[in-house]
Order: sequence, then C-alpha cells, then structure tokens
Amino acid sequence: MNRQFRAPPRLSRSGARFFYALRANLLPAVHPYCYSGYIMFVTTIEQLGLTEKESKVYMTSLRIGPAPMQVLARKAKIDRGTAYHVAQTLTEKGLFEMVQNGAKPLFRVTNPDNLYAYVKNRKEEAERQFAAVETMIDDLKQLYEVGA
Repeated sequence: MNRQFRAPPRLSRSGARFFYALRANLLPAVHPYCYSGYIMFVTTIEQLGLTEKESKVYMTSLRIGPAPMQVLARKAKIDRGTAYHVAQTLTEKGLFEMVQNGAKPLFRVTNPDNLYAYVKNRKEEAERQFAAVETMIDDLKQLYEVGA
C-alpha cells in the first residue's frame, strides 16, 4: 500500500515540503528560508540601530535580490506605502538603492559592508556625544545643586 504523507492543515505545498524536510532532519538548524532564522537576523539588525520594518525590508531584499517594491513589501509583510518610506530612509542611511530596469524600478540592498560603515559612524557619533557630556557634567551638577 502506497501511503501519502499529509502536511498539517493550513500549510502551502512549499510549506509542507519544508515541514517534512525539517521533520526528517534534512535541513540545517537555520535554513536561509526558515522563518525563525529570518526573525533572528531581523532582531540582530534591529540591535544595530534599524527599526523593525527597516530590518524586515533589508533582510527581505538581501534574501530575494533586486525586486519591485510591491514584491518586497509583500514578502516583508508590510504595507507598500510604508515600504517606500522605509526604502527612502534606508537609502538615506546608504543601505539601499534603486536600480532602473526598464519601466519598473527595482530596489536592492547595497553591499553589506555599508551596514558595517553605518554602525561604525553611529559608534563615532555616540563617542562624540559622550565626550561632550563629560565636558559639561560638572557644570550641570553645579546648576543642579544651585536650583535644588
């Protein structure tokens, strides 16, 4: 008798394949298309100073490559209008770019080295702010004591 394995209800065909591959230990712990691995990377990128939606768009674009905004928004599970705004902020940070390919513009992530440079610039800015507070702290304490 030829038995068919059936996926749990509400899984797509590709989801069912993934479910059985995971069950049979055919996939590594963090597969590039595994949702838990995706969430792990999004959370890590959020810790680098990007918002949740920026992290989602960044990781989605990194995973699927250059794509129209409609596709990026759908895959990242955010609104298309929000995705355009997020793409603009990522472009200002130097992490995203638009490529003209025929009639439709395609959006993609820049080299991941730019993410490193972005974090490094934020670190240098924080160090400058820390130095400024160190020079002002004694004067601020004196003003506090006078006013208290």
